[in-house]
Amino acid sequence: MRTTRRAFLGQPLAGLGGLFLSACAHNNARSSSSRRAIILVHGSWHGAWCYSSIIPLLAAKGISGFALDLPGHGLLARFPQVYLQRPSDPSQFREAFSKEPSPLADITLAQYVDSITTAIDQLLAAGYGPLTLLGHSMGGVPITAAAEQRASKLQKLIYLTAYMPVAGKIALHEDYRDTSSLVAKIFEKSGNDSSKLKVSRFDPRSPDRDFVKLVKDAFYGDVRDDQAEAAVNLLTPDDPLLPLLEPTGATRERWGRIPRSYIRCLQDRALTPKVQDRIIADADTFASNATEVRDLNTSHSPFLSKPQELADLIATLAA
Repeated sequence: MRTTRRAFLGQPLAGLGGLFLSACAHNNARSSSSRRAIILVHGSWHGAWCYSSIIPLLAAKGISGFALDLPGHGLLARFPQVYLQRPSDPSQFREAFSKEPSPLADITLAQYVDSITTAIDQLLAAGYGPLTLLGHSMGGVPITAAAEQRASKLQKLIYLTAYMPVAGKIALHEDYRDTSSLVAKIFEKSGNDSSKLKVSRFDPRSPDRDFVKLVKDAFYGDVRDDQAEAAVNLLTPDDPLLPLLEPTGATRERWGRIPRSYIRCLQDRALTPKVQDRIIADADTFASNATEVRDLNTSHSPFLSKPQELADLIATLAA
């Protein structure tokens, strides 16, 4: 059956996740009780594309992986016009780029959560289960809020060097700031006012090679140079700020009863190990169950640098 471009872009299970669903559904004759599935949620400035390497590795272990684009990301991204037009005068570009309103400024956490809960409902209706949610980095925020709404339908939560804000905390809480984070340095050099723009904005296509190296070091420190270069060019310039300023609504009774694992990335220079440890400690103080913690000796993006090692660990945690 042919799928139109409009229909494809309208599916919540975007990118490789949606394609993988089509590929597996025809051949998978197993009962629903054995059709394990994991929904993979990306972080800031990224999209479903970042999971392309691990989806087939998970399939080899009997787990169907579905990556989705959150609103404003990946195939759902929208851009400042100056970013696409790029005037030849660098100073003119910087001035316009720092001021142009973002088409993503009004995106909320509720919109992120709706895309995830819709995916959960669709997969269960299609006979998949048990279901696991995995969130990377910023993606930990919407999976926490979505898990609160669909607690009875989830087997496990996995946080991959991710935010996990519970009562009294938001992702941008001062306790989760670390001046040694290279993301902080990216925004120091960018000079854009996130509070006015309502997005976190930087230029991944900057002609300043030192700045591009900073972006690589922040997100892809142990990723092969050519692959890191490709990944940087897939990043979007704007990331909505509102979802990081809104509480997840997580409760002990619902979110707090779902078994959860946290994968710490020990070389992470974006969400540093110090901050990861604070996030885990807050969750364990709040919830009635403890976080299962596993370590990977990688940078912020093990789905690119160590896909097999990450897939092996996910399969173990989701078992």
